[in-house]
Amino acid sequence: MTNNSEPLTWEDAIQAFLDHKEATLEDNTSKYYKSNLAGLRRWVEAQGIALQDFQGRNMSAYLVMRKSMIGLRGTKISDHTRHHDAVSAKVFFKFCHQEKIIPVDPLRDYQVPGFNRKKIRVPSKDEVSKVLTAMKDIWDPKKCKDAKYTKESRREYYAKRNFAIVAGLITTGCRISEMLNLLRDDYRPDEGFVVFRNTKTGDDREVPISEDWTQFVAEYLELRPENSETNCLFANRNGEDMAARNFSDTFKYAARFVGLEWITLHTLRHYAATQLAQRDIFAAKEILGHHRIQTTMIYAHAQREHVRQIHKEVGLLSGVIEAIETAETEKPIMVNKRSEKNRQRKILI
Repeated sequence: MTNNSEPLTWEDAIQAFLDHKEATLEDNTSKYYKSNLAGLRRWVEAQGIALQDFQGRNMSAYLVMRKSMIGLRGTKISDHTRHHDAVSAKVFFKFCHQEKIIPVDPLRDYQVPGFNRKKIRVPSKDEVSKVLTAMKDIWDPKKCKDAKYTKESRREYYAKRNFAIVAGLITTGCRISEMLNLLRDDYRPDEGFVVFRNTKTGDDREVPISEDWTQFVAEYLELRPENSETNCLFANRNGEDMAARNFSDTFKYAARFVGLEWITLHTLRHYAATQLAQRDIFAAKEILGHHRIQTTMIYAHAQREHVRQIHKEVGLLSGVIEAIETAETEKPIMVNKRSEKNRQRKILI
């Protein structure tokens, strides 16, 4: 509530919420909430529902309305999108209650509708290696004709820097925004760790790194502009911060170059997450920075080859067969022939 006891409008409350998220989380997360809450605000204002009068039934009515809407792509709003609409609303109203903007959280016990999650497509090790190699090949005039239009010094810089960035995404499983925001002081090769700050969850995260990656980074640092203005590890050719969108376009070009258009920067996180989750789900949770183990479990889906390998290692039948063979090779127990003959006679009688 405001100092003069007048209730806040939807616009003011949502802005206060977005300011809080922008101050504590990544920009993309703030934009995510802003987009999801914009539709809800338009609907409640059209319905004449004040912020303090909003109830769970209103949330349900809004989601029903959304189900009949046509999205920007000309298709109906998916259950996945409506799920995020409800989650965003729950987080918003929880904030409003904590900040005493409203006396009661109307969605505290509201059951968010579920959705059928699409199976995550994960690239193979060979596919990831092809994309990683392409980060250098697209700057080689002998392999990519477009590269000849770029100066040799720039080609070498882009090739080594971009290769190091993508290799870093693979070895850490981080998001591209986290990698491009990685500070030089938080890159600690001697300790074998990096520290990601200002992450999506708002928590700092320490992640182990491989010696292979530190070598790639060292090769890039030899070419990094000495008078760089940015404190970030990775910089553009002018020594300034890098834009995730621009790097994403470069990566898409490299993926198309090797015929793997469906692989994105975030697909590399899926790859790393799947490999880690199949080995140790709890270690994967810490490396990926998930708050809930249920989120990490999404990546614990078993791939065909992994299932075959586990089945082979356990040896369900082979262990039993081995026990039989061991028993057959053991020295037979000595028996009294007369006693055995009498026992068999009794059986016949």
